[in-house]
Amino acid sequence: MVKGLPELAGLPILSAGAPFKAGGRKNDPTGYTEVDKGELTFRNAADLYLYPIP
Repeated sequence: MVKGLPELAGLPILSAGAPFKAGGRKNDPTGYTEVDKGELTFRNAADLYLYPIP
């Protein structure tokens, strides 16, 4: 909830971000992320980011 705006408390949260690994290089399989069916893990999400997470 945004402080001072209790009328927003019941609204869903929407977040968006640009994926870094979205292909782009011809015939480069490392430019994509494959997420297996099931629960999304932190590792799946972190794989979208090209740079190491400390």
